Amino acid sequence: MLTGQDIIARIDQLQSERHMSDYDITKRGNLSTGCMSKLRGKGNFPRLDTLQKICEALEVSLSEFFNMSSEARNGEFLTEYELRLVSYSRLIDKNQKERLMAYAEGICGYVDGGQQDNT
Repeated sequence: MLTGQDIIARIDQLQSERHMSDYDITKRGNLSTGCMSKLRGKGNFPRLDTLQKICEALEVSLSEFFNMSSEARNGEFLTEYELRLVSYSRLIDKNQKERLMAYAEGICGYVDGGQQDNT
């Protein structure tokens, strides 16, 4: 059975994967400022409406939050949006994939497999 600490650990995992702070979650999830601090301090299982807002902020559904079988490489979990991107990439040919990768690297600031230095 899951405990409040298990829920907090899962939030921490998803938060880390998405490079999000507690502040980011409270802003995106429209939660009170001290919500995450209270949750961490008490270690209790959060109310369902609070957990739904946290999931919205993390861009995962409740089922994805609790579904550990959707684990991908390196222990990261893919959101529904990311899974759609993967499925779209499987529909295109090699040339289109190369163009898509070049575009993605361009908007992320990567050049030849390494991060571009803009200093």
